[in-house]
Amino acid sequence: AALGCKEEACDRYIRVGTELSCAPSYRPRLLQKVAERAPNRESLRREMEETRIYVATLASILGRMELFTLKHFHLALVDEASQIPEPQIIGLLPRFEKFILIGDHNQLATIVLQQASLSRVEEAPLREAGITDCRESLFERLIRRCADQGWDHATAQLTHQGRMHEEIAAFPARQFYSGNLFPAVEWQLERWQLTPTIGDTLQQIAATHRTAFLSTEKLQHDSSADKTSEPEAAVIVQLLTSIRNLYLANGKTFQPERVGIIAPYRNQIALIRHRLAAAGFPGAEEVMIDTVERFQGSQRDLILLSFCVNRPYQMQFLCNLNHDGTVDRKLNVAITRARQQLFLVGNARILQQHPVYASLLTHYRKKMVILKPEEINL
Repeated sequence: AALGCKEEACDRYIRVGTELSCAPSYRPRLLQKVAERAPNRESLRREMEETRIYVATLASILGRMELFTLKHFHLALVDEASQIPEPQIIGLLPRFEKFILIGDHNQLATIVLQQASLSRVEEAPLREAGITDCRESLFERLIRRCADQGWDHATAQLTHQGRMHEEIAAFPARQFYSGNLFPAVEWQLERWQLTPTIGDTLQQIAATHRTAFLSTEKLQHDSSADKTSEPEAAVIVQLLTSIRNLYLANGKTFQPERVGIIAPYRNQIALIRHRLAAAGFPGAEEVMIDTVERFQGSQRDLILLSFCVNRPYQMQFLCNLNHDGTVDRKLNVAITRARQQLFLVGNARILQQHPVYASLLTHYRKKMVILKPEEINL
C-alpha cells in the first residue's frame, strides 16, 4: 500500500482473496480477475508493478506469499491489529519496509482456545522483549513496550469518535481512555427529551435519559439459576416495549433492526428472545440478541445490556481484564456499541463488589433507578 496517493490513484488497487469473500461490485479488482484480463505475462507483471495498493485479509495474503517474489512493498497498514495474535503476523511484517498497526487493545482480543499454560512463553530473551504469551497481539505488546520505554514518537491515539452520544461515551472515555475521547459531530451533543404518554416508570426513564442503570436488586429471582435472570429478561422486554410505544407516540421511527440486546449467556439470550416473542413484540426477529463477542465491530442506535449476575463469583466470567486490571474489555465493547441510547440492567448490589463495576455504578449514581416489584411484570 502507499500513503499520499491522489484520489484517482487510490481507486486503483488489487484485492487478494476469493470471490466467496468479496462483494460482487469489487470482484473485478481481485488478483485472479486481473490475471484473467491480462493478454500476456508481461502485461500482468506491469499491471501488478504499477498498482500501488493491495488489499487483503491476513489469511488471504498468507496464502499468497509468492506475491512478495513478484513485487516489493514499502508499507503495510494493518487494521484491527489488536485482534491478531503475534505468531500469526510476525512472519509477514518483515516483508515490508515499515508497518502501521491500527487497533484498540482496550477492546476484546481474538478468541484463543489454547490453554494459557501452553501459550505461556518461558524463554528468557523473549520475555525480556515483552513476549510472554503467544495469545497476545503484537499490537498490545508494542503499545506496552512503547509506554515502558518512553517511545512516544511511535504511538498515537485517535481522540474523536463519531458513534456515541457524549453521555454514553462519558464513562468509557474517563475509565478506559484517560479522558481522551471526544465527540466528532454535532448530533452527539444534542439534548434528549421525549414526552411520555403514560406514567410508566420505564417509559419515563426512556423519555428523559440517553442512558441509565436499572437495578434489579429488589426483584425476586430464582436462586438456583446461574445463567438466567428472569427479572432482567422481564425488564428488558418491558423496557423495549415502552421505548417502542414512546418513539411512535412522539413521531419517531422505531426500527427493530437498529436495536441490540447484549447478554453474557446463551440461556439468557434464549430467555429474552422467548419473552420478546411471547409478548408479541413487532419485529422481534429483527432485534439482534447476542453476546458481547458477537457485537464487537458493530453498532446499534439502541443497546440494552443484561449483566445476568446472580452471584459474586460470576463476575469472573463477566469480566475480561487487561494486564493491570483497570480495563474490562467486555464492558468497554458493550457500552461503546450504542449510538443514541443505552440502558444497563443488572443487580447493582452484586456488581459493585468488582472495582471496575463500582466505578461504573458511581458514574451512574444520578442515573440509577432501583426497580420495585410492582413496576415490573414478572
